[in-house]
Amino acid sequence: MTKFFLALLLSFTLLAEPNQDSKEKLEDKKANVEEVIITSDTLDFFNQDKKRMAIFEHNVHVTRGKMIMTAKKMTCYLNAKNEIHLIIAEGDVIITEEDKKSTSEKVAYSPKEKKIILIRKPVIYMNENKIEARRITIYQESGEVFFDEPVMHTYVKDEQAK
Repeated sequence: MTKFFLALLLSFTLLAEPNQDSKEKLEDKKANVEEVIITSDTLDFFNQDKKRMAIFEHNVHVTRGKMIMTAKKMTCYLNAKNEIHLIIAEGDVIITEEDKKSTSEKVAYSPKEKKIILIRKPVIYMNENKIEARRITIYQESGEVFFDEPVMHTYVKDEQAK
């Protein structure tokens, strides 16, 4: 299984910053970096001019803090510092975080903003509720969830979330 540790790349960029006067500032920055670990069966990395991306396929698994995302394919877009600025996951995407679960055919995830957008056939399971909408946006920091029309709500007390 191919392992690609983006947190390591992020750490290197923090260490390479010029004009760092104090070790305390560096330690503060390192403490604010949350590790993103991505594993898959295959990985293709492209570094062409301004377009830098990593494409993970087959058994893709992402962990960031308490969030776990699985998908058939995932494309990570990187900036010049090898930091992920956007992840597009496709094919049977499942996201779990603590007691919440969501499913979708396509998801856009911004690690910097900690924003998840479920795009195709999104469903979110919260407490004993199953909610479907055209698009669902989740802000991880605040816990806010926004639903685009139409919204379908189902109470699933005795039924387990898929």
